[in-house]
Amino acid sequence: DYSLSFPVRIYSGEGLYSHFYFSYKVQSMQPDLYLTESSKTVTVLRGGQTTWSVKLSNKGKKSANGVRIQIPENSYTTMVSPDNFNLDEKEFMVLIFNTKIPMDKHLGKIDGQMVIQSQDGSSTALSFSIKIASDTLFNLTIRVEDEFTYFAEGAPLVANAEITIINNIHNIYKTLRSENQTAITFHNINEGQYKVYVTAPKHGSSSQTNLLSPQK
Repeated sequence: DYSLSFPVRIYSGEGLYSHFYFSYKVQSMQPDLYLTESSKTVTVLRGGQTTWSVKLSNKGKKSANGVRIQIPENSYTTMVSPDNFNLDEKEFMVLIFNTKIPMDKHLGKIDGQMVIQSQDGSSTALSFSIKIASDTLFNLTIRVEDEFTYFAEGAPLVANAEITIINNIHNIYKTLRSENQTAITFHNINEGQYKVYVTAPKHGSSSQTNLLSPQK
């Protein structure tokens, strides 16, 4: 779409004149597909399924015909709503998807993009992130040692250590501090990959990534 304006001056034979501005606006008579969400994050339990949706609108001046959604094969996602439809101007449709994760799929994330396009050439895209989670729970016990306490008599643990564990799939962020020289236990945390950060007075910090699973 664009607009333009310019001055116009009209003269008479007697030398009189008048002027005014002439303006016009040109609007494209095309469909304009628009998503209320340009990205979507969905959490699905391994071996389970989740139904989710986004809203698609046509903001254009013409009906969008033959709208199709291209879904990546590795997303384990299918359409529940029709995948070939028309969308009149100023109308909207709720697109419904189902994501089903097999039991043998590794925990983690699947990132990708769906392309939504009409036969008229209008298109938009939906970026998605599918978090594959687990509802299996564990107790995680961590012992903080260093080269001095490890070889000391009785192998005492580092005192007053602070441990933080982070799991982005389950949005877990927990911090515990040891009392005196004891081990630290995180109770009822989900299976998955954790980033572990350790600090202690008069010690440097340490971090590592650990996989918490029935096989470990």
